[in-house]
Amino acid sequence: MSEKLDWHKIPSKHFTVSGLPFYSGGPWQRFNQAQLDGLPEAVITQARYPAGVVIRFSSDTRNLKIKLSVHSQACGAGIDVMVDGVLWRSVLVNPDHDEVELFRNVPAELKQIELYLPGNQALSPAQLGVDVGCQLEAAQDRNDQLPITVYGSSIVQGAGSHLSCMNYPSILTRELGIDINNFGFYGAGRGEPEVLEKILALPAQAIIFDLGKSFGNQAADVYGAMLKQARQSHPDAKLICITPIYCLRERYDEKFRAFSDSIRQKFSQQANSIDGVQLIDGLTLLGPDDWRCFSEDGLHPNEWGYALIAQRLLERVVF
Repeated sequence: MSEKLDWHKIPSKHFTVSGLPFYSGGPWQRFNQAQLDGLPEAVITQARYPAGVVIRFSSDTRNLKIKLSVHSQACGAGIDVMVDGVLWRSVLVNPDHDEVELFRNVPAELKQIELYLPGNQALSPAQLGVDVGCQLEAAQDRNDQLPITVYGSSIVQGAGSHLSCMNYPSILTRELGIDINNFGFYGAGRGEPEVLEKILALPAQAIIFDLGKSFGNQAADVYGAMLKQARQSHPDAKLICITPIYCLRERYDEKFRAFSDSIRQKFSQQANSIDGVQLIDGLTLLGPDDWRCFSEDGLHPNEWGYALIAQRLLERVVF
């Protein structure tokens, strides 16, 4: 016999939603519909995926369901359900799903619940269903500190991880207790001024630039102009530049290794030319000895790799 549930809209006073600073109704995407006009097509596509978005609340409900609209097929990651800081389960959803069970018949104890949305699938949650009469309260806002912005490409977005809670910005959020806005765009971290204008409109205590190899063969000056644009808009923010991490293809492909090294050189040169920018060598975050930390494509980290990146970043940066 199914339990009767109370259904609550999201967003609402019962839930804290982090990672959607531009949300104004409609689809859950990292730029709102009006902001997408005039952006590169690759950015538009990836911005529709809610990477780094998490719904947080506390409740003693024994049962939890979600109603949602799913706009694309699952690509390996699902909705991750974390309870009291530990992964409970990960639920894959597809366009034929409009109501999904997240858990049932768990102990009726007060729990801190976090729902991480997939970073490679378009979907829009609508309502959460909890037990009738249960305790339900939004998680505490983290308004005592400015958020952190992370801008980059697939590594920021979490490509290669089968868990939505295990991109490295989400790991940093849990470790630091600070909201982080994830602007990772798979294959599209290229530093375009029109993209930066949107991102840099947000307040931030720190901005991490992790553009990776999707920067391509652009001139080094493009990277430098990006940093100058960020410094002008955020004179007091910490600016952190990460050169590309290692990938297994570099071991076997001499041309790709040379291409990767050329990007590292461009980023390093430009970051070192601007006062107050902290440069982090990506090879110290994930390097040739960390081959176990890569996903099956050999290009992107797996969950273990992202955990290691976050750990090593925290050893090098004081937020």
